[in-house]
Amino acid sequence: MKEIRNILEDEWVKEFLAKRWIVNQYKKWAKYILSKTYSAGLDFKERQPTWSNIWSFRI
Repeated sequence: MKEIRNILEDEWVKEFLAKRWIVNQYKKWAKYILSKTYSAGLDFKERQPTWSNIWSFRI
């Protein structure tokens, strides 16, 4: 797996998370991803097409 240095998100993502009350969960998993301590409990995968180098995770 490639090294992840930062997580980029648009402004609408923050609004989306706030409406669903999952900001804290998002921050927690984002911190785990950046520190490379995530476990099998995280649904983390590369998006199609794979050459775009875009990854997603599900809370």
